[in-house]
Amino acid sequence: MNNGVRVDFLAPEDARWTNLLGKVTHDFYHRPRYVEMCAGMENGEAGAFHVVEGGNEFLLPIILRELPDFGGDWARGWRDATSPYGYPGPIVLTERKSLDAATSFADKALGALCDATREWRILTTFVRFHPLLAAPREPFEAHGRLVMHGHTVSIDLTHSAEEIWAGIRRNHRTEILMLERREDVRAEEDRHWGHLPEFLAAYHATMERVHAGRSYYFDEAYFAALRAALDNRVHLMLVWYGEQVAAGAVATTCCGIVQYHLAATAPEFFKKRPQKLLCRETWLWAQRSGARVFHLGGGVAGREDGVFRFKSGFSDLRHPFYTWRACSERAVYERLVAQRFGKNGVPAVDTDFFPAYRQPASEQNGANG
Repeated sequence: MNNGVRVDFLAPEDARWTNLLGKVTHDFYHRPRYVEMCAGMENGEAGAFHVVEGGNEFLLPIILRELPDFGGDWARGWRDATSPYGYPGPIVLTERKSLDAATSFADKALGALCDATREWRILTTFVRFHPLLAAPREPFEAHGRLVMHGHTVSIDLTHSAEEIWAGIRRNHRTEILMLERREDVRAEEDRHWGHLPEFLAAYHATMERVHAGRSYYFDEAYFAALRAALDNRVHLMLVWYGEQVAAGAVATTCCGIVQYHLAATAPEFFKKRPQKLLCRETWLWAQRSGARVFHLGGGVAGREDGVFRFKSGFSDLRHPFYTWRACSERAVYERLVAQRFGKNGVPAVDTDFFPAYRQPASEQNGANG
């Protein structure tokens, strides 16, 4: 307790976590079972930083990990914290509904949280923000480093289907219409996930094409765990050419937000652009289901690359994507970085990868924790 501010690390089964989610708009990334799933993949501990002051609450889903074992005995007892995969971001709920109130409370919450992480021997904290669920940025800039990586794209589903169609780039519309005219092409949800292996093959090929990092190469076990964690909030959408899966996407639903979580196109169909038809059919499906926004996301690792340019053809709505980095003990951090890279002469402290001591020696850039 610090001046009436209480900081806790909540376990996934703690009712305070789900109670807070019941009061606010959130996404599936914030849900305890999803965080628990991601923690299992990283051999970490799932939880959430929770800060309370009166009727104000701050929640940050997190995974705690043991530090790499190259640090030696002097580093034992320290851990680090990272967001689960995707866009979890902080949730700030205040009694007084104003930006000033949210900013003031977030500043207090982060100050108390930084003190707590030092006390709990959590060396670094890496957080991915949610592009649609904005939190006040100034407090994060004051209590660490806030990095803007690029933009993401969304479609406002409260507009009519005709208005959304009119806002799509002309070449996207042309190719979608060409695909719709073909009798051998169809788009539909695979309700029983019977064609997951075909989607997975296309997904891995897509990751190779865009030169994605190895952390993006999910396997069947990941999708089984995702379905178990999200129940009926996750859907497999497919485009077929005859009897072949040409493209697919995993779409999620939560609080009126549909996420284009993962998408893929089979290599032999890439030039036919089936992903364009899939995007259209997915936002139409989302609109029919009552969702208010379809978030396509951004480029690989937040970059405004070819993937981003493809998505930007569906809407002119843009959202900045931020990450936040904080370090509780700079001397320990720099010593660990030197222990990791000193012998190789890699100037990891100057890289954008955070925390630098987790950067693979072959990589010189990055944003992931």
